Amino acid sequence: MKKQTLVLSTIALFTLGFAQTADRPDVLAAAHGRGAALSEDGRRGHIDFEAVRVKKDDKSEVKGRIKFEQIANDKGRAVFIGVRMVGELKVTDNKAELAGPAVLETKGENGPVRLEGRAVLMVIDQARPGQNNGDKKDGFRIRFKAKDSDRTFEFGGALREGDFVVFKKQGSGA
Repeated sequence: MKKQTLVLSTIALFTLGFAQTADRPDVLAAAHGRGAALSEDGRRGHIDFEAVRVKKDDKSEVKGRIKFEQIANDKGRAVFIGVRMVGELKVTDNKAELAGPAVLETKGENGPVRLEGRAVLMVIDQARPGQNNGDKKDGFRIRFKAKDSDRTFEFGGALREGDFVVFKKQGSGA
């Protein structure tokens, strides 16, 4: 019960903060969320992200971050992907794509592995917390590609806990 109350309180605070962001006249588009998912092949992961496109003078600017963690289990090893500065945000209807330079960290056979590269996060916002959403769930897919090699990592799944919110101002072209 305490865990459920904590999760719902966190979602309410994020939704309130996001609603205030969406009301700002300089905000063209935004996406944010956090949650836990199970991939198609049984791996567990946690995602936490936020990105906003704001109008600055006659241009637009994107700011944000992404933090993903795959929890080690019999289906996969622990993996962390971090994006400190999201540089791209595209919003179409209830879908958002965020991208930027990233770091992937995991444990290899010979110890810790740290790779620099690029991550792309695609999210879909199709469920509302506390409502009967039927089979509709928010979901995401994150892809990482190393800068100096052909090494890649991918995780995708539907949220089991948490919520995503995607917003685009009418006529913004964001």
